[in-house]
Amino acid sequence: MLRSPLYFPNFRWLWLGQTLILSAAKFWMVSLTWLVLQKTASGLAVGTVLVAAAIPRALFMLVGGAISDRWSPRNVAIIGGLINTVLIGIATVLLILDGFNLIVFIVIAVLFGLFEAILYPAILALLPQLVRKSQLAEANAWIQGSEQFTEVIGPAGAGFMIGAFGLTIAFAINTLIFAFGSLFIYLVRTRRRQPLATEPEKQALTGEIILGLKYAWTQPAIRISLLLLAMINFAMLGPIIIGVAALVNVKFGANATTFGYLQSAYGIGALLGVLVASQMSAIKSLKTPLVLLCYGLGAGLIALGFVQDFWIASGIIALMGIGGGTVTVLGMTWLQQNTASNMQGRMMGLTMFAAVALDPFSQGVSGVLVEFSLTGLFVAAGVTMFLTAIASSIGRTHKIESVIKSVTTDSSFPVSEPVISVRNLNHYFGSGMLRKQVLFDINLDIQPGEIVIMTGPSGSGKTTLLTLMGGLRSAQEGSLKILGQEICGANKQQLTKLRRQIGYIFQAHNLMTFLTTQENVRMSLELHDEYLNHDINNKAIAMLESVGLGDRISYYPENLSGGQKQRVAIARALVSQPQIVLADEPTAALDKKSGRDVVELMQKLAKEQGCTILLVTHDNRILDIADRIIYMEDGQLKDVNIKAKIQ
Repeated sequence: MLRSPLYFPNFRWLWLGQTLILSAAKFWMVSLTWLVLQKTASGLAVGTVLVAAAIPRALFMLVGGAISDRWSPRNVAIIGGLINTVLIGIATVLLILDGFNLIVFIVIAVLFGLFEAILYPAILALLPQLVRKSQLAEANAWIQGSEQFTEVIGPAGAGFMIGAFGLTIAFAINTLIFAFGSLFIYLVRTRRRQPLATEPEKQALTGEIILGLKYAWTQPAIRISLLLLAMINFAMLGPIIIGVAALVNVKFGANATTFGYLQSAYGIGALLGVLVASQMSAIKSLKTPLVLLCYGLGAGLIALGFVQDFWIASGIIALMGIGGGTVTVLGMTWLQQNTASNMQGRMMGLTMFAAVALDPFSQGVSGVLVEFSLTGLFVAAGVTMFLTAIASSIGRTHKIESVIKSVTTDSSFPVSEPVISVRNLNHYFGSGMLRKQVLFDINLDIQPGEIVIMTGPSGSGKTTLLTLMGGLRSAQEGSLKILGQEICGANKQQLTKLRRQIGYIFQAHNLMTFLTTQENVRMSLELHDEYLNHDINNKAIAMLESVGLGDRISYYPENLSGGQKQRVAIARALVSQPQIVLADEPTAALDKKSGRDVVELMQKLAKEQGCTILLVTHDNRILDIADRIIYMEDGQLKDVNIKAKIQ
């Protein structure tokens, strides 16, 4: 039985840090609102400050998500938290010095909203790095539960502190709460990200945001879910705030306390929904729960238009909260499980953007409709929910592409042109007096679909030549053409682009120990833009099935044998259908049978995909799989056309 996520210190620090930061943010908004109102006695001034914070918070959510994908989400969250701590601290100092200035506080509000947009996606993107996928649902329940809790404790705490101690003390306490929240995030420790041979080049931030939008749009399940989320918030927010306020005013005695109770009913229901979701298993599709939620919320909204009793209204709103809380946890878990790891930040930012982008429109439309008819407002909102659910239910189903395409006559290269062409290649290590030549006048052609084994004594330069061909090092002298592209003297961007067309298999397999076999294979697809519109989870599973590991998709490397680990490495190398596979001593750590099984599997899959294999080995037991054997010694190719013989 898995322990609770709270058992693990890193998640515990994240949860405590997030709870304090969200509480402090709610505390800040109440304190700021009351401060501006007290100092200016102007509703317009209050609205200006709140809008100043809301606009950058909404607009920069996508930027915040992209930043979390580019850099460590932990570091991004720490920086965002510290900057907002400093901003509240500055406001506190201004109050101590009696230096209130509306323009200054508007600037502070803008900066606070901006860094909130960076901070929140980073916290959500950090979560999947701290717990296993099987624990994500429970972990999200804790995260979402604390968020609902802060909706109550933050404003209530701010009101109490302001009433008991005054604004200056309240601002000082708020600064301390934010500081402690940032400290707890700092205490979170994540695994150092291991460098990949096929690490993608970094684009401009705007390019990464566009790529994130493209990723979401080309993933049908994510696209539909985000659109549904946006429509749910559009149809819900205005009626729940403006409509319920009008409901209390018209039917329940215009009592502010009653309005507060009805608003709390949704929060209590959402907390119950979080508890329900924590006990449920992961969902396979987010669309179905969202559609059901639309139907349920639609029915609840229409019912509110005709309700005459306070307790019935409370019950309806609480039931709506249960549905919203349940789907929020399930949805966040599903999104984290089904989003490429290098897209986590952007998808979290996009999710939050979808949740807030239409809020002003919802409130504006509700304000207009309530002037005409309170019942009409709730009915219109409910019908909008029903229409959204119906439109989503009849949407087209995305067709999943098969993992391995059949080899066709359409090739990127003419048969007569080598995929690897080397001419007069020389390579050196060191510089000055220590400069040493390690490759001497290498000349070699490898044809499409050919399986070539390179053998020779240790230290003869085989691995060095392999790394040059794979774009892991830059060639220095001579000519080296890979897939028709000259890479001698190529820059970093050109080498990165080349590496995406090559599969790599190493002696030590180099699997990510904290990822399952499915995640290790999927990671290869995440580095290729052309697979953004594919179901990469099913693609990875199908590839694992093709290497005989269909029953090991959820296993971690520590639970696999040496041969099974190397099979995962083969699946990872071939799943993106590279035109070249480079393998360095793939059987060195395996026994005779496992080694034989691995190379025969490589041979079979390579022939099916029509890719070229260059394999470096000392293992004479596998030489018979080659179409050609080349021999290297002392940095020179001694023979490039040894006929393969069965040993």
